[in-house]
Amino acid sequence: MDGLRSYIESRPAKFQKAIAVLDKQKTFTLEGERYKKILNPSLSESLQEWYQRKNVYLVANCEVGSRLFSRGIYQDLCEGFALLSPMYKFLWQIRG
Repeated sequence: MDGLRSYIESRPAKFQKAIAVLDKQKTFTLEGERYKKILNPSLSESLQEWYQRKNVYLVANCEVGSRLFSRGIYQDLCEGFALLSPMYKFLWQIRG
């Protein structure tokens, strides 16, 4: 997380561009425990969403239905992982 925060501070526009893919979808949400104290008040609200976290993960919550027990789950998983692929690659590059 220190590496991620360092990246956000040094390249805020590039980070904003990288996370823009998440703003264009409704499947996954950003989660993770937050610090109570503001670590860097100069950052925008959208960057604070990432910066203030002790850990981050993206989660998809949906109702359990018959799709879970069918071949449809395979397609859902493929689409979800494809959607997250650019974000995964980006985070892998900055892992420090």
